[in-house]
Amino acid sequence: MSTSIESPSDPALSAKRETPIADRWRLVRGANIPRSLRHILLVMMHYQGANSSIWCKRASIADELDVSVDVVSQKLKQLASIGVVTRVWTQRNGKPWRENAIQFDTLATMQ
Repeated sequence: MSTSIESPSDPALSAKRETPIADRWRLVRGANIPRSLRHILLVMMHYQGANSSIWCKRASIADELDVSVDVVSQKLKQLASIGVVTRVWTQRNGKPWRENAIQFDTLATMQ
């Protein structure tokens, strides 16, 4: 009997398990989306955890790209609107916490 905390129905988790790291980089680099959105995705991949969630602050992404936090917020909304990034509210230490996840299946259709 095995127990797992991952939900097999969660698309972000299944995409992470099924897509090797080299293929994920290739999907992001080859996506037919504006360069600024690709840069956000590449930085997000750097912060991506084992369960496919991206836990970094927007300020960290802004610092990596030398842009403002407002620009990062705008780009994250654009990525969410085209279905490349999903935003999930979770609990961390009893407090609400927003995490993002890259949808590699959607990126595969944008090649």
